[in-house]
Amino acid sequence: MDSIEKKTFTWLSMIIIVLLLIVIILILLQPTAGNETPHLTTTYQNITVPQAKTLIATTQNLSVVDVRGLEGCGQCQFNKGHLPNATRIEDPTVFYNSTCDILVYSVEGSVGARFCDELMNHVYGNVYNLEGGWTAWENYAEPVDNDNWSRWSSIWMFVYEGD
Repeated sequence: MDSIEKKTFTWLSMIIIVLLLIVIILILLQPTAGNETPHLTTTYQNITVPQAKTLIATTQNLSVVDVRGLEGCGQCQFNKGHLPNATRIEDPTVFYNSTCDILVYSVEGSVGARFCDELMNHVYGNVYNLEGGWTAWENYAEPVDNDNWSRWSSIWMFVYEGD
């Protein structure tokens, strides 16, 4: 090999090494699956009763939110019955910066949709609104939690009728 060939070979070797180093650095800088930056939720999804039932049964980090209090006596409605594992919440800011998935329901779904709108761009998890709300859930004949409503209503009826 003469000197020109040696210089060309050396330059090509250095270029290849630099390119390999660049590729290795780019690979190392790629985010891994668990370290991705979460993004704020910008849309919610309307779901049916069967979809909600599946969601409740299969999603570990799910908050089920009863917002019927925005339409009248929310605690009364909640005590009479609510979706499994539901919590009655009237203030969407409770969930701001939350990473959990959220299923919202109201009496017929429209108030739940407005609550979902309030959550947009403030939460990181998926947000769902139950189409048809509590009415659809009852019409589908799904089981409800009632926090012993029948026992307390029986006691109240006894006291009331005793006067």
